[in-house]
Amino acid sequence: MNSKWNKIIFTGFLLLVVVFQVSFLGRWKIPDAYFNPALAVLILNIFLGGRFREVAGAALAASLILDAFSGLGFGITAFSLILTVWLADLSSILLPRKSIFHFFLFIILSSIIFNASIFSLMNLSFFVGIYPNNLSINILSFFIGTLWGALANVVLGILFYLPFKRWITL
Repeated sequence: MNSKWNKIIFTGFLLLVVVFQVSFLGRWKIPDAYFNPALAVLILNIFLGGRFREVAGAALAASLILDAFSGLGFGITAFSLILTVWLADLSSILLPRKSIFHFFLFIILSSIIFNASIFSLMNLSFFVGIYPNNLSINILSFFIGTLWGALANVVLGILFYLPFKRWITL
């Protein structure tokens, strides 16, 4: 398969995942856990050899759609998702990409970075006076929710890794 078809397949699959995330997963949550299959797809692409420059456009489009439906301040989800994908690309230089267990590590670290970024930006925007809601939640519930979200993203990542390993890379 040539590179053009890989990009079309990746973009189409990412859009389907974003629609699934916005329509279904927005209503089905564990408290303080954030399942993010779009993040899992983007991190899978980075893990399988995609570079940030190649994934950035799709990440921006997906993040703006997710941002429109998130209920958070505008730009917080977009900035957090793009930052997480960029940091995953930087860490892919240092961390090995040899097995599915390394992919688990990528997904877990990316989920933690994504949730911490959203949490930090929300609290920063509250203290600056931009966003009216304070997210002062129990730090233990934040970590438990982040771990639940990371676990869910690992499961979703496995579901995406196995059948789409061949076609998802750019």
